[in-house]
Amino acid sequence: MLERQDAVLLIGHSLGAVIAYDALWELSRQEGVTGKVDFLTLGSPMGMHYVKRRLLGMNGGGKESYPDRIRHWINLAAEGDVTALNRNLNESFHPMLELGLVESIEDHCHGIYNFFSTDEGLNCHRSYGYLVNPAVGSIIADWWKHH
Repeated sequence: MLERQDAVLLIGHSLGAVIAYDALWELSRQEGVTGKVDFLTLGSPMGMHYVKRRLLGMNGGGKESYPDRIRHWINLAAEGDVTALNRNLNESFHPMLELGLVESIEDHCHGIYNFFSTDEGLNCHRSYGYLVNPAVGSIIADWWKHH
């Protein structure tokens, strides 16, 4: 899909966002791979220093530290989601903007609520709660309309 320049929205929740990011970093190092994806992260722990230091490429410097296969990065984190403690990925990954590797990094972290609950109580991190959230639905619908 990347080689055909197809529109791709890659969605990663929690550790899935970390895995997707690392996969994009690996794709950035492969010869002949072109194209970019739009990246939607939900409840991502990537803003935490412990996690960020362990992402592929973070021990390098400059452009080599980051993937170059992301066009637009949209990050959502629900209020109370303790997995996404540092929810502002624009702040954590701002060098990607400065280096021209990504066109935009948007954080939607205020007023986002994940109301998923079971008999055990509220779980602000659960993927189901993110996927039925109106803000997430709106972002996906808007992306779909424009692609």
